[in-house]
Amino acid sequence: MKRDLLPLVSILAFTGLVSASVGVLITGKRPEAQLLGQWEEVSWTYEKVDPTSVDVSTGVSIGEELRNEITKGLVIHESEMWRFEPGAALVLQKNGERNDTLQWKLKGYGRMLELVYGDQHQEVYKVREVKDDEMVLQFNNDMIARGVVRIVLKRVDNA
Repeated sequence: MKRDLLPLVSILAFTGLVSASVGVLITGKRPEAQLLGQWEEVSWTYEKVDPTSVDVSTGVSIGEELRNEITKGLVIHESEMWRFEPGAALVLQKNGERNDTLQWKLKGYGRMLELVYGDQHQEVYKVREVKDDEMVLQFNNDMIARGVVRIVLKRVDNA
């Protein structure tokens, strides 16, 4: 039975590879190349919130105090600037100071952004949208307000 599935799996894998290649040819840029350069965090908002939660509603901007409370106990970076460099290096900065340099990679045909720190802990974001001047990321928050946090970054340079 397993041998019967081999041709089907091979066809599906080939179709996925062709689809990804065609996507690169149409857009002209590999997903990784779209991220290169410097990006500034401009907002954190809730896209979706558990209806049983209180004090936070959909589309509400998240202030620094609430952001700190939501991410308490989670391993979430604190930065204002993200600089994606060739070779999969990411420099995170806050208040103009270099906070962290870590590794980044895209997974799932560019739909997931994984950040890996030197001590091997990770942050994983869903990539909702990448344009020339704007990137939208999401992460699920299972604490406090229970929602999907939307992070919007604007390109600072023209990489």
